[in-house]
Amino acid sequence: MDDNDDYVGCYIESSGALSEMPISAGTVTTADECINNCKNLDMIYAGISVGNCSCSNSLGRIGKLKESSYCKQKCSGNTNQYCGDEGMLSVYRVWDSQCPPIPQVSHASSNSTSRTHSSVVGYQCDTGYAFPSDAVNITAIQCEQIQWTQTPPDCQVVNCTTTQPSVVNSTSVQGGIRYGSRVNYTCYNGYQLPNGAVFTQSTCQADGTWSNILVHCEPKHCGSRPSVTNALVVLDEGTVVTSRISYHCNPGYQIEGSDGLVQEVTCSLEAQWNTTELENCTEAPTFVGCVLSNGGLHGTGATQSLAGIQQAENNYTQRCISECKQNGYALAGLSEGSTCQCGQTYSTSKIVDTATCNLPCSGGDTTQWCGGTGKTAVYRTDTFCPMLPVGSTATVNTTQRLAGTGEGVGKCIECEKKNRIPDSETV
Repeated sequence: MDDNDDYVGCYIESSGALSEMPISAGTVTTADECINNCKNLDMIYAGISVGNCSCSNSLGRIGKLKESSYCKQKCSGNTNQYCGDEGMLSVYRVWDSQCPPIPQVSHASSNSTSRTHSSVVGYQCDTGYAFPSDAVNITAIQCEQIQWTQTPPDCQVVNCTTTQPSVVNSTSVQGGIRYGSRVNYTCYNGYQLPNGAVFTQSTCQADGTWSNILVHCEPKHCGSRPSVTNALVVLDEGTVVTSRISYHCNPGYQIEGSDGLVQEVTCSLEAQWNTTELENCTEAPTFVGCVLSNGGLHGTGATQSLAGIQQAENNYTQRCISECKQNGYALAGLSEGSTCQCGQTYSTSKIVDTATCNLPCSGGDTTQWCGGTGKTAVYRTDTFCPMLPVGSTATVNTTQRLAGTGEGVGKCIECEKKNRIPDSETV
């Protein structure tokens, strides 16, 4: 038996088989000598027949395998080795006929460990890695003539094909565009993720796309629009954050507690309507005219019902009218910019030019008149018609405000809507 570990076996030297060898390796006296000669020729197999050495890369070119007893001629230089026989080949594997160790590819795994001739080794990049775009076909190598056919490139980390996704109405913090990179999103104050979404992060995936791509953060809603009694909506920007709604009091009405006509609410970034100062519209006070303060406003129980009010109070006109109305008076008068009086009637002889009641209210809305020096601005409280003493008469023309004469019978006529005396009625 041959003592060479690379001994393959005994083959019939097929007709013409040796003539297909790339090159003859000469005459040898040992199997080792033939193996070395074939090694120098980068061949895989060495065959010896009666001392003649030939090299091949394929057993198929050498012949059919027979029992070792057919190759009974021992090598003259080493009798422990066989050198074939007439028409027979002792075949040996070249000791380093395997391809070199399988090349290592960064971030990839191989599907084979074989390094023999014709062996194919395929590579697969790890998740999140890929072969360069110009080397996508170099994913496998083959062992040919004791060398690998090509050198595979290292796998490269995947980059997402685009920069971080842009999300409207949000801020983002990005960690790059490589595989595994994350982008964290935060919606602006007053905005939220659409359709009840809960994710706030996109990740660069192994296929080069971003996960959980958001389009936008949508504005929050404040819900139903607040209602204001006796008012029209003159501006409506919707119900989302920062939207405004403006209300204008209907004709003859004003904001309760003031003499303003327009008020506005805004949908805050917390998705709440700022309604803390939103008031309904109530009937506006009716300015009657201007009289002398000394005896101009009188009647049963005429009094300065709000004499103790502080000048710094807001809505002074409304406070005075409201107080007089609650105490049953038909008229309210304001003088010196801050003094409030209540009464049922006025003295026609005390009527003065309206322009002389030009002092703005010192403690409230400066667009209202609060009389003048020695003058009282008179307003109707619309509680009821002024009562006249029995036996007296008066002609009242409301279109001329305080004009009137003392004639007629003693009675109170029926008031129209809002308790106003009808024009040109005689009482």
